[in-house]
Amino acid sequence: MSRGLLDRIKTAGAYQKKAFRALFPEKMNAHIDVIEREVKCMVLETAADLLKGCGKGNGDFDATKKPKAKKVEIA
Repeated sequence: MSRGLLDRIKTAGAYQKKAFRALFPEKMNAHIDVIEREVKCMVLETAADLLKGCGKGNGDFDATKKPKAKKVEIA
């Protein structure tokens, strides 16, 4: 991705966050901040668990082997 596209995505995210907060009363901002932090933590924990699980497996997979295809005849 180009740097310009990433900047536009960040800007769009900031506008989206402002629009979401505009739907609620000002006194709800503290609650929204807490929810945002909790969701970020959940995402980070899930990503960490997925990365830990990537190295685990049954050992049967070999990336150097090419998959074999079976010949299929259509009558």
